[in-house]
Amino acid sequence: MGRRGWLTVAGKALLFLALALCLTEMVWRILGYAPKMSDKLYFAQIRRAARNDSRAVALVGSSRVRHGLDPVTLSRTVPGRHFLELATDGQSALPGLYDLARDPEFHGLVVCEFNPAHWSREITFSRMPDVIAYAHPEVSGEYLEMWLDEHVRQHFSFFSYNLLNEVPNRLQHKLRKAEERVDRFVPRPDPGPAVNRNLVGRWSRVARDQAKVLGDSAAEHVPQAVQQWIGQIRGRGGDVAFVRMPVDGALRSVEEQVFPHGPGLMRDLRARGLLVVDFADMPEHFYCPDGSHLEAPYAFRFSRRTGEELAAKGFFR
Repeated sequence: MGRRGWLTVAGKALLFLALALCLTEMVWRILGYAPKMSDKLYFAQIRRAARNDSRAVALVGSSRVRHGLDPVTLSRTVPGRHFLELATDGQSALPGLYDLARDPEFHGLVVCEFNPAHWSREITFSRMPDVIAYAHPEVSGEYLEMWLDEHVRQHFSFFSYNLLNEVPNRLQHKLRKAEERVDRFVPRPDPGPAVNRNLVGRWSRVARDQAKVLGDSAAEHVPQAVQQWIGQIRGRGGDVAFVRMPVDGALRSVEEQVFPHGPGLMRDLRARGLLVVDFADMPEHFYCPDGSHLEAPYAFRFSRRTGEELAAKGFFR
């Protein structure tokens, strides 16, 4: 076959591929699946909004913050401040705090999750979480691959959803997950007793495993790195407050047992002139169905109480 023949075959293959993709996309759209906006894109937009805004209040932490501190409720509680959800699922608050500290264009406040499970004497990062890395464009093949993946995802439904997950869900008439909110806060429903039991067991195992990893390296005082990051933020006119997010039931007992250095760390933070909001000091109960994440109504209530307490202590001066 000559060159012209190969070009003809290649052209036909590309045409059939394009038709197949168009047909696949049409089927997804008919089934009601619109393309999903990438969370990395949302994060990057919010991260850019935090720069050069002296009224910005960045919320950094794990999924507990993303499910538990609602920017809308906080904004209503503390008018005039711009609350920005920068929590990262599956990560501690420390990469987010470090990222803001090293940004000379960030002049706002930080509400940082306090979780002793994430604090060791020496804090280093082998790599930043993907959402944070995506918010800092760089010339590299890895970044280009991530950029293409996220931008294709927001335009094509078949790329936004996992067929192996969605087909069984459709057959079982299960509801699809709610679309991500632009502000990245994720209201959490109660998944029911059976699921909750499994999740409490999982989070308890994670806590015990993390305690073993920390071992003798668990921080009894505020690590030097964290002190430096706070100093950098304060040096630009900002400040940092810490929030211990609610933990409930059996998981709370497990965490308080395997991370006994937590109270000492909080005392050390306060001794350094830093505000610490501890859910355990509040007079009401905040329900976490799975032990680790607030159910939506309690998240709104906890957000309001946290905003009120920080305001009363002069954090938003």
